[in-house]
Amino acid sequence: MTTALALTPAVAPAPVYRQPAPTAKRQRTKPTILLADELPARKAKTSRVAKPVAPTTLEQEAARLGFPSTLFGFTPNQREYWAEPSMPWLTREIWENAPLGYNGFKLIWHYGEVGSNTMAPRFPKGCMVNMTPVYEKKNLVVGKVYIYVYTDTKTGELAYQMGRLEKVGGNCLWARADNDPALGLCWLLRDDERQAVWDVYEVTHYTSYPDLDTLPSAS
Repeated sequence: MTTALALTPAVAPAPVYRQPAPTAKRQRTKPTILLADELPARKAKTSRVAKPVAPTTLEQEAARLGFPSTLFGFTPNQREYWAEPSMPWLTREIWENAPLGYNGFKLIWHYGEVGSNTMAPRFPKGCMVNMTPVYEKKNLVVGKVYIYVYTDTKTGELAYQMGRLEKVGGNCLWARADNDPALGLCWLLRDDERQAVWDVYEVTHYTSYPDLDTLPSAS
């Protein structure tokens, strides 16, 4: 086994002057300089070999990202922890042959990018999903993931919230964030639910997912 050596170049020390005795006649003396080949042998230093770093486990990665230790009974070693079990992936074949949505109409393709980790790990920041508008309250299903679109009163621009539906109220929906169970969401609905488009969209398909290859296989 060959060990790499850290070689230190030999450097001559500073000149050493010999001082004459007090009673001796002052004479000019020459400095005594030790040359490189006259220096005492030094023990060569060996470089330290770095210890191999153990690969990060999925549990460690989930903890590092601030995700829960379990999600609906699944652990980070299971694919269902990282991806919604019942949600299909949008393929070209599905895109070209859109399935029927509500009231017999073809499903609308409308993509959105998740902007935070409040619905992680199944919908982490950077994840792309398809969202289709819900036309009637009867089409809402408790337990599914929805996106609520509203107007920010401070900026006047459209804003989005993503959550898992917990309850359908009279004029509002109650939802909750997977990664922040303490965060309860109340989504007010329009007075006339028969309008063409609501402010609520159902998340129907995965479009893209960051680091998809690192996910475990389905259990």
